[in-house]
Amino acid sequence: RWIDSTGKFKWDDNGEAVIAFGKNKGVLLKEIASNNPGFLSWIMRMDFNEDAKKIAKDGLAGKFPRKKESD
Repeated sequence: RWIDSTGKFKWDDNGEAVIAFGKNKGVLLKEIASNNPGFLSWIMRMDFNEDAKKIAKDGLAGKFPRKKESD
């Protein structure tokens, strides 16, 4: 269910990317990108793994991960 190597992002039941930690746990990545982009910018500044930072950066650019059948 995890999208990144440290479990900061995961797939929800509909195959959408959601935040998996903190006060935004369970919120769609698309919603965060639209309504709280500062949160994704914060992830990029902090000590997160590079794969989580890439998901945040892509989200800010309007690109969201797509679940594959094997995920």
